[in-house]
Amino acid sequence: MISANDEGVPVGMARVIIDYGYIVYIADVIVRPDYQGMGIGRALMSKVKAYIDENIAPGQGKFISLMAAPGKESFYEKYGFIKRPNDTLGCGMTQWMQNEKMA
Repeated sequence: MISANDEGVPVGMARVIIDYGYIVYIADVIVRPDYQGMGIGRALMSKVKAYIDENIAPGQGKFISLMAAPGKESFYEKYGFIKRPNDTLGCGMTQWMQNEKMA
């Protein structure tokens, strides 16, 4: 997890989950609305991509996935991500599970 700050106040963050096998999930790239358009998201993605690259051994590959918020797909396309479904990959899918038991 990394964060972007403005004079000590958090204004953006990114979170990556990596299994050190071949799966990487970019869980979040978030910038406060009043700070969007200032290059913070680009800086966060650059650091995320550098971190992933540092964790790829010679000859190894990584499958990197994420779920883009509606309307934000073009941001990720700039980093080489592709929309699904397409001719090669099916739809991304999700499921929310919640334990209804009270602790």
